[in-house]
Amino acid sequence: MDNAQRGQTQSIYLAGFDVFRPDAVAHGEQLKMLCNKYGYAGQYPLDKRVPRNLPPQEQARWICRNNLEVLRKCDLVVANLNPFRGSEPDSGTVFEVGYA
Repeated sequence: MDNAQRGQTQSIYLAGFDVFRPDAVAHGEQLKMLCNKYGYAGQYPLDKRVPRNLPPQEQARWICRNNLEVLRKCDLVVANLNPFRGSEPDSGTVFEVGYA
């Protein structure tokens, strides 16, 4: 049973390479406000901060675990699959879409 069936607000995982923008946090807040405007709760990958004391490989694992945990709790996915650093979408975003 999803949130809509329980009478709760449905949540949307906001996937995409937008997390690499210089204004990524502010952009995520704008996306979440847009979701809220239409009755959804937006969940952005940067809502939780990566602990600073982790070595690079542990940071990558933390990001993956956190994003998948949030993704599993969401009812819907909206993904930015525009080309990123070339002619293809961001590989992490593609993985998240396939996982969902």
